[in-house]
Amino acid sequence: LVWTATPDGLRNYFNARWLTYTGTAPAANLGEGWLEALHPDDRERVHQQWRAAVASGQPYQVEYRLRRHDGEYRWMLSRATADHAPTGEVRLWVGGVVDVHEERRMVREILEANEEQAVLSDQAYQNFKLVQQQRHMLYNLLLHAPAYIAITRGPEHRYEFVSEQFMRLTDGRPVIGRTVAEVYPETVGQGLIKVLDQILTTGRPYQGAGITSYAYDVTELVRLRQQLASRPAGPSA
Repeated sequence: LVWTATPDGLRNYFNARWLTYTGTAPAANLGEGWLEALHPDDRERVHQQWRAAVASGQPYQVEYRLRRHDGEYRWMLSRATADHAPTGEVRLWVGGVVDVHEERRMVREILEANEEQAVLSDQAYQNFKLVQQQRHMLYNLLLHAPAYIAITRGPEHRYEFVSEQFMRLTDGRPVIGRTVAEVYPETVGQGLIKVLDQILTTGRPYQGAGITSYAYDVTELVRLRQQLASRPAGPSA
């Protein structure tokens, strides 16, 4: 779409492609009539930029929405340069217009997608922090619980957390970051690893059955027996 303008900025020619694209008559575009084909929200801005270019003689470039012959407004990129006489005066302005509607739409979609991704990333980070905080609180509660608690991760059953009570079963051996087989090698042939594999695969809890054990403290009884054994024997009858 090609057009020309006089040195003072009045449009005096539009080619046939402009007329076909806009569905307007040649006379309707002359002077400043071409502004009527622009979107109402763009007219004042475009007019001011055009008058500034005419006043300075500098190249002109602007984007605006142009009404197509079917009534749809589409984004256009308009450029113009001045043809200067040897004396430096502007003899004629020559400009062209290209449809950039699809390009702008693609850019907008990319920007919106990036903004959406940024929001999702922020939400994911906030959720991650919340999970970490909740895990920290849970571990603090479990750490001092009066029970033997251990949390393992992965197919190797690597210890991630153990309670203070559980640590008493390790005889001071390091646990965190090591596998069950590394901490308790004696259990490998006892079926414990198979049980853990089954729990990890099925997600179903395991509860042992058929074995019951009882224990009680005999420290005081042993002490009394030792005292009795250390006493000298009395006179025989």
